[in-house]
Amino acid sequence: YLSDLILEFQKKYPKISFDVQSAHSHNLTNFLTDGTSDLAFIRGEYDCDLYKRKLLSEKAYLVCARPLREDEILDECRIDCIMGDATRSLLERWWKERFQEIPRSLVTVRLVDIAWEMVKKGVGYTVGFFDPKQLEESGLWHQPVYYRNGQPVERGTWLIYSKRTEKTDFVNAFIQLAENWFQ
Repeated sequence: YLSDLILEFQKKYPKISFDVQSAHSHNLTNFLTDGTSDLAFIRGEYDCDLYKRKLLSEKAYLVCARPLREDEILDECRIDCIMGDATRSLLERWWKERFQEIPRSLVTVRLVDIAWEMVKKGVGYTVGFFDPKQLEESGLWHQPVYYRNGQPVERGTWLIYSKRTEKTDFVNAFIQLAENWFQ
């Protein structure tokens, strides 16, 4: 969605340039705090002294090349990817609540694309936050994951910015565009 937002913004403000940083959410909050960046999109809850506007919620899914019953999960290879602190915390909470032990086999990769390819090849399963449309198109078996109380494991996507940034006309215009985009 970021590329679509930038394209839409540039229609109104063609002379404004963007310096897009791709980093874990906890790093992006630091960029705002130290003044390196004007605003950021982060995933998950972070305690910071910044303005936050929730844009959307995403559900976590268990994804595998074949249907997988809950009683089979500990015997299969879990494929994890490196993720931000808040996302990791959400998924660890779910895991500990459901299983109380570590998986017998675990592979950790740097990028979600690599985990996705390994799942497609049948190496194991992964748990994460994926676009439902992408899941449907993949042909992979998937199901949302839930806490014991029946609540889905969800992660918020937030637009955050510092209090000094809010006074900038162009940044305000981008914030308004993003809020309208996700309504």
